[in-house]
Amino acid sequence: MAFTTGLMGSAVMTLLSILAIFSAFGLIILPWLLLLFAFVWIMGVIVAAFQLGAFIREVAHIPDDVWMLDLALGIVMLVILGALPIVGWIFFLLLGIGGMGAVILTRFGSTTGWEVNIAPEESPH
Repeated sequence: MAFTTGLMGSAVMTLLSILAIFSAFGLIILPWLLLLFAFVWIMGVIVAAFQLGAFIREVAHIPDDVWMLDLALGIVMLVILGALPIVGWIFFLLLGIGGMGAVILTRFGSTTGWEVNIAPEESPH
């Protein structure tokens, strides 16, 4: 679910960036769109590194439940995997898309998630 959402978010941001080139207002907001995309992408990679580090900690049976340790383990593993020739950038790309989808699905880390209420509220007469 997160990967699909990240893929759709990437497609929408790419389309908006291309459309922004063709208008004067779009040229003004294009740097901000690209900055937002980069921010969400980096947050997604950090979230993925955190989850990867937590997984490594559990597999290695490390008893500490310190979130900084999880993040550090995940970042080290991402650097190692990202440095692999040929497949490193593909791994990093897929991980970034999935992490970006997780960021979008959780509304930048909110615990409530997205909620759409289509039914109109009934007023008490």
